[in-house]
Amino acid sequence: MLPSRSYWEEFCPKVLEQHLHHEPTRGGAMEQHKFRDWYTKTLASYENLFQAKPPSDL
Repeated sequence: MLPSRSYWEEFCPKVLEQHLHHEPTRGGAMEQHKFRDWYTKTLASYENLFQAKPPSDL
């Protein structure tokens, strides 16, 4: 777990190099579908960038 102060003051500017806000999800089937789609696209982006399958723990 990353405490909120560390997230905002350390992780965002030093790792992401930008601030990343997030909101609670509304839940439900549509949200689940949206997030699975985003995850699939993330894995494809990883493979495209690194020319290798993502580690299984992702």
